[in-house]
Amino acid sequence: MNKADTEKILKFYPRIDDDIRMCKASLAEYEERYNTIGAITYDGMPKGSGTSDKVAKRAIRNAEADIKAHIDFLHERIRELNRTRTEILKELTTLQTVHKLILTGFYIKGLKWEQIAAQAGYSVRQAQNHRTEALEIMAKKVTRNRYLSKSKFLKKNVL
Repeated sequence: MNKADTEKILKFYPRIDDDIRMCKASLAEYEERYNTIGAITYDGMPKGSGTSDKVAKRAIRNAEADIKAHIDFLHERIRELNRTRTEILKELTTLQTVHKLILTGFYIKGLKWEQIAAQAGYSVRQAQNHRTEALEIMAKKVTRNRYLSKSKFLKKNVL
């Protein structure tokens, strides 16, 4: 991965938690709307046997399959988001302290350069120079990371 791709990945990191929350909210909505456990069974009621019943049952089965596909998609997305967050954090933690401080301050916490420079004990210009160096190092780490470098999820959603 190059520096620009690494920067995109780091910019994506703060949005991961929001994306997970949205997926979980959608899952809760599906479960609330389509939960049939509370349904009442009326035994002894007349049963239809016409063609329209077969069509209705087929439509219900198709709708259930579609809903299941959406639920499976949301579960898989949550797994991918969690794994992506873990792998990015794993690579960030292996950086030198100053690089970690600058990259997390700028990309993850969204701090201004003045704040980052004050925390790091550098001038704004020095902090920006360290960011350039840190991005190059992080790009190498992302390239070596099997998950991040080969992730179809990242290629589709971030890069």
